[in-house]
Amino acid sequence: MVAPGLSFEIVVTDEGKRKDLSAISLRPTVEKGELLDADRVFGAKIGSLCSRFPESCAANIKALLGKLIDDSTVQEYLNRHHGVSLTSDKLRNNSVSMQLGADANKFEFPVEELMAMTLNELKERVLNELKNHRQAKNIAEDVAISIAPYASQAVRRAYLDALHLANYSSVLGLVDEGTAVARSYIGSRKLNDEDVYGETVNHIIYDCGAGSTTATLFSYTYYENQTMTLDIQSVGHDDSFGGELLTQSIYELLFERYLKEFKLPKKHTLSPKLASRLLEAAEKAKIILSANNEYKVTLENFPDEKDFSTVITRDEFEAANAKIRKNIADPINEALKNSPTGPKSIDDIKSVILNGGSTRVPFVQKELVNFLGSEDKIAKTVNADEACALGTTFRAYELKMIASNPYNVILTDRIFSDFDVSIDGAQEPLFPKGSASGSTVKKSLGPVNKKAKKIGLYENGALFKTFSIENSVSKAKNLRCDNPEVFGTFKIDQNKIVTLSALTVECNEPEVESTEEETSTAVNATAPKKTKTPPKVNLPIPDADYTSVNPLLKKHRSTSANRLAHLKQKDFDKIRVSEVKNLAESACYELRAYLEEHGDQIRSELGIEKLEKLEGIISETLEWLDYESDHATLDELQQKFQKITTHKAEAEDTVNMLKSDLSIEALQKVHQEGVEISSLVQAYLLEYGSQINEVRSRYEAVDLDFDVENDKIMKKLYGSGTSEGTKLDNHYKEFKVALRTLSNTIGLSTSAFNKRNKKEVFQEAEAVRTLIVKMVEDILPLQLNHETRLEYLLTRLKTLTKQKEQREAKEKAKAEKSAQVDESAETEEVEADPVEQADPVEPSEPVEANGPDDNEQETEEVHDEL
Repeated sequence: MVAPGLSFEIVVTDEGKRKDLSAISLRPTVEKGELLDADRVFGAKIGSLCSRFPESCAANIKALLGKLIDDSTVQEYLNRHHGVSLTSDKLRNNSVSMQLGADANKFEFPVEELMAMTLNELKERVLNELKNHRQAKNIAEDVAISIAPYASQAVRRAYLDALHLANYSSVLGLVDEGTAVARSYIGSRKLNDEDVYGETVNHIIYDCGAGSTTATLFSYTYYENQTMTLDIQSVGHDDSFGGELLTQSIYELLFERYLKEFKLPKKHTLSPKLASRLLEAAEKAKIILSANNEYKVTLENFPDEKDFSTVITRDEFEAANAKIRKNIADPINEALKNSPTGPKSIDDIKSVILNGGSTRVPFVQKELVNFLGSEDKIAKTVNADEACALGTTFRAYELKMIASNPYNVILTDRIFSDFDVSIDGAQEPLFPKGSASGSTVKKSLGPVNKKAKKIGLYENGALFKTFSIENSVSKAKNLRCDNPEVFGTFKIDQNKIVTLSALTVECNEPEVESTEEETSTAVNATAPKKTKTPPKVNLPIPDADYTSVNPLLKKHRSTSANRLAHLKQKDFDKIRVSEVKNLAESACYELRAYLEEHGDQIRSELGIEKLEKLEGIISETLEWLDYESDHATLDELQQKFQKITTHKAEAEDTVNMLKSDLSIEALQKVHQEGVEISSLVQAYLLEYGSQINEVRSRYEAVDLDFDVENDKIMKKLYGSGTSEGTKLDNHYKEFKVALRTLSNTIGLSTSAFNKRNKKEVFQEAEAVRTLIVKMVEDILPLQLNHETRLEYLLTRLKTLTKQKEQREAKEKAKAEKSAQVDESAETEEVEADPVEQADPVEPSEPVEANGPDDNEQETEEVHDEL
């Protein structure tokens, strides 16, 4: 998170952790196919829910975005996430949806919608964090998100769909993970003696995450003008090797031992709940074995009343991954081979920077050292967990400030797939691998004809989008050429999505000039009139047809957005219900404790029946909260809470009344104190008002806008809250009414006073005492903030006055110079007739504007006086 006045900040979880689990537990309530409600839990709050209800757990769903149901990645996901049910959406070319829930309460969600739920929950966390910062507006609309550099066009579109569903109105861009880490690396390093201006330095980022591994080759060059170029050159990747694969290897070890210990056949399968528990244990074992040589796994009631226990050693873990260890460095080889400036070797690389949690596994680092030939080539200079987030934020800020370059870093980003275009079946290159992001290519799509043109876009040889271009003949009628052609402009946008950005019909030969002769009159000769042929006309870009995953259509997006809004409102209602329920329960126990402590006093004043009635209300309310409030509405709970709160206030007033001195003398003393406080508050308010009015008059005297500067300091001091001055004014108004009421009471005759209700007299005196405390609490911060406010206003007055005087002096000098030029011109005209020339006049001394010293001294005197 970055906001005005706030530096880069990781938004921590409720538990204070900087890293969170990428998962959501969603248990829907369904009736007649309609989603009524859902119990949603995000991130680490899930706890054991995914092992208890695996059919309702959606974890690491990024792997499913932009995929078709028959994709190999989808099958691998099913093998590693037990109990999950995936379905295909026929309306979107068999894209993936996830069926969550059990029995009759099952519901299908597109994976983009599930991703949007997580992204929206993150947005709410940011908004809650912003509430703690007065200077920042409580708005979170600009967003950037990191993405795998080899992500396909379908995956990138799916990310954008999810972001828009999550209610972000300004998507700054998708940032490749390798680009983000490289941006973080150069943003955190400082120039040292080894750096040479103009020298290009190459590094590789080795990023081993949960589901894949990538190697990003990048270079940077410093220049003497304090700028730097950052070139993301190439990428190598293995989309199968990652933390999940390592966890799966330990899972298989544990499963084999489980079968052996309980003498079960190899075909035996675990229930989804048991398999999820075993996978959870395998994940924990992987983390422990990165630091220790062995780990003991113990699972109680696995299965039924039996316990399963075994010890896994690091050697066994490494042996289980012997086959894949030799492939660990393959992404680095691929990145070196695909460099746009020609293949590179290890000697051309200064270091390999480790990123991602799985780079902490010892045998991964060991294999990299063996490949590189030296441990010196391994660099652990970035935070493996946070570098990607930091770099994405750097890049997001640059995209936000697109008109400037806040960090003086000139980035060259590239695509890492080959893109071709087919025109009526003939395929040709469009953007080869390594093309710079933002590139555009204009291609002829052939001559204009009546037949519709079929245009296809290919990614690595696979067709992913087609266009049908029609009506080009009618558009070409405005062109004066024999063989007009259709041209298409293709672009790689900042999200690395290839688009058809423009369609035109153009003349392929030079512009033609025609002449038209108009018949002249007897007076005028015949004159030729030249007209230029229009060089081109624009065609509307047709809608695309997708052969891979269809982006969410408008109606689908609307359905998902409404469903998300419905669930969000339900979650909010549940939070409020839970809060009020807890408050009501706490109020019951607090009232019970108070009655136990002050029962004798309450009994003596209110009677035994009233005390027993209060105790009965407490018991009834607690029993209702425990057994009958599961389906209670928020209004019902608030009524219960208000009822208990009212009874407690009544009990407290009774005890306080018995302790209070309610004699005429005591009340007169309270009244006198109130009168003194009233005079003091009135004096404060008048003094503050007169000081502010005096400063306002100073602004008006020099024609400056007081309200603008006053609004600035008030916003800085109070944000959108209420100032102490306003609070004090409101409390003072209430206080005057309360003091008048008390004054009437103490003015009664002795007999009339003795007839007054004791409780009413106590409440009148208590109202005065309470408001006195509130006003005193208002005055102290008001004094401090008032001084700060005056200091700011007077300092700004001094600065603005000087600026105004300087502007006026410049304008005066400019006017005098202009007048001298005019006078000089007039003098030259008069010199032609020396008789009429006036006597020369000595130039007058320029009149100086009031010196800043005078105003400054005057301002400072006011400042000191205030």
